[in-house]
Amino acid sequence: MSTEAALVVPLYIFFLINIVWSIEMIRLQGNISAALHQAGSRICYYAFYERYGTDMFDQDGMLSSDAASLGISLILSQTYVRDQVVKSAGKEYLDSTCLKGGSGSISYLRSSVFTGDDIVHLVADYRVSALIPVIAYDDILLTSQFYGHAWTGYNGAAVLTPEEEKEEEETVFITEYGTVYHRDRGCVFLNPSVRAVSVSSLKNQRSRDGSIYYACESCKPGRRGTVFITPDGNRYHSNRDCSGLKRTIREVPLSKVAGRMPPCSKCGY
Repeated sequence: MSTEAALVVPLYIFFLINIVWSIEMIRLQGNISAALHQAGSRICYYAFYERYGTDMFDQDGMLSSDAASLGISLILSQTYVRDQVVKSAGKEYLDSTCLKGGSGSISYLRSSVFTGDDIVHLVADYRVSALIPVIAYDDILLTSQFYGHAWTGYNGAAVLTPEEEKEEEETVFITEYGTVYHRDRGCVFLNPSVRAVSVSSLKNQRSRDGSIYYACESCKPGRRGTVFITPDGNRYHSNRDCSGLKRTIREVPLSKVAGRMPPCSKCGY
C-alpha cells in the first residue's frame, strides 16, 4: 500500500493543481477581456477628438483634460492598448499568473483601428502554461477581442426645401497628403485595410492591381520580422502607425477643391 500510495498520491496532487490552474486560466482570460474592453471603449471615445479636433469642450465649457494632455495619435496606437491592458489588469497579476512570458508577451498584431466604417477591432493573443509542467496540458493559445464602433456621431439628413437643396453645396473628403477628393467617407482609400505579414512572405504578396510591395520611405522597414501592408497600396511598413498608413481626413466643400484635384477613381463617380 505504501508503494501504491507513493505512486498515486503525487499524480492526484498534480491533477488537483492543474484543475485549479485551469480555473485560473479562465479567470485570466476574463480579466484580459475586461481590460481590452476598457481600452477599446476609450479609443472609441477619443475617436471623436481625432475626427473633429482636440479643441472640443466639455459640458462645463472646459477643454477635456484627457484630450488636451494625451496625444490622439498615441491613443489610437497599439502601444496605448498594451499599456492600458497592463494598467487595468495589473502588471504584478499578469506576471504572476499562468500567462506565459508575463505581461509583455501579449500580442496585438491582429488589431485594427478605423479600417472601414470607423470600426475598432482589438485582438489580444497570448499563451498560458501549467504551473507544474509535469503530466499537464501543453501551452494553450488564447484570444480576447473587442469589437466596437468609434463614437464619431451621426449626421442626420436635414429636411430641406427644393430651393435650399439647390443652394446646399456638396461636401467631399480629402487627406493631408492626398491628390484626389472623395465623395464617400467609407472609401477604401480613406480607410485602408491593414494586415500583418512576415517579411519572408512578401515575395508572394501582391496588391489588388497586381503590384509588388516596396519598402516605405517613411518608416524604413527592415528585412526581418513582421511588416504591414494594404491591398490597395504598394509599400510595406514596419509600424502600423506609420504616416503612410494613417489617414488624416478633412471634410471640405466641393468648391474648395474642384479644379485643383481630380475625384477619386473609386468613389468620385
